[in-house]
Amino acid sequence: PLPPQPRAAAALLAAGVLVRRVPMRRSLQRRVRVLLCGEGDFSFARALLRAAEQRGGQARAANELHISATGFESRDEVATQFAGAKANIEAILRRGGKVEHGVDARCLSADGTPYDVVQFQFPHSGDRHRIQANWKLLHEFFLSADGVLRKQTSPEPLRKELPTVCDAASWFHGPPRVVVTLVRGQGGTLADGDHQRIPGNSWQCVEQAARAEMVLGSARVFQHAFWADHGYTSRGYGKGEQGFRTEDGVVHTFYRQNCGIRSAYPPRFTRDFSFWCPVGDSEHRPHWLQEGARISDSVLADMQNDVMEIALQRASCFGITVDSAQLMDDFHKDGRRSLCFRMHYSGFGEIALSSSKANLLHDCVRKHLADRWNLEPREGFATPLEQR
Repeated sequence: PLPPQPRAAAALLAAGVLVRRVPMRRSLQRRVRVLLCGEGDFSFARALLRAAEQRGGQARAANELHISATGFESRDEVATQFAGAKANIEAILRRGGKVEHGVDARCLSADGTPYDVVQFQFPHSGDRHRIQANWKLLHEFFLSADGVLRKQTSPEPLRKELPTVCDAASWFHGPPRVVVTLVRGQGGTLADGDHQRIPGNSWQCVEQAARAEMVLGSARVFQHAFWADHGYTSRGYGKGEQGFRTEDGVVHTFYRQNCGIRSAYPPRFTRDFSFWCPVGDSEHRPHWLQEGARISDSVLADMQNDVMEIALQRASCFGITVDSAQLMDDFHKDGRRSLCFRMHYSGFGEIALSSSKANLLHDCVRKHLADRWNLEPREGFATPLEQR
């Protein structure tokens, strides 16, 4: 059977109505502006242009995609350190791209026109002994990238991406994004698989992005073979010809919070709250806080539900989810009783949850609990700050 529009045309023809076929014109779309940072020998920028041309031809790629490729090294340093960089740069310029040297990814400039995509391939601070230097690099890069991304005025749905080019995701119109490719294990998310490290040994890309109010929308395997076939060669490790392990790469795509993109790997934070129970009874306190109350299974459930209810009320103001409130300790000393609860906060949804925001929420929950039930915080009790 014919689809609806041809069926309607056939019906008109049968009724004797002249139907004129009008050629459909492709709707005009503005060019997607991509800013590439830390390019080294500029082979990825050239490979990206080749991939775009292979997908739709050189003329179409030039009309749909504009690339600004930047590198940290000066022009002279690029010429002496990276073989083949000159040919890559000339190819980019011939295709209408822009090349800049001496650009620090932590201090980006939009040059008058904001970008749709800001991408950083295998960033590294250069300090091999202090992982905190890479935390700082990512944090400052996200803040800088946010300043050059275009503003989103309305929700923009993501279009379906082709598997071979989903790494760059640069010629697809959609929400403005920041793309960071890391060696597997550096990112610190479940996307690292068997290479996942504890938070203190990873680059904490989700945490650093959350501090710039961005969420991780997706994390995919870097298509090493695809980009190598288009001429990409990783270089710059140790400021030389040696490259990174791109075969083990993971492409992380970040979006501004509240842009319609949900967090793919929401962070989870654990915080403890310990307090001394008040002496005496009061009708304003729950039964499990009354003097002499014993903890049975039913009392434990009531206790955790009461704390959860208050925590959820406070968390809703932050757009954060409270997974659970667990009683961890029932401590007695010198005739006094102390209880310790462990709270689990998650950044589900479109809100960027950082450790500082989790701390702020936890302080708010503790203060509200203490004020409502006249609780005395227990001094000197450590609060775990790990991210899970």
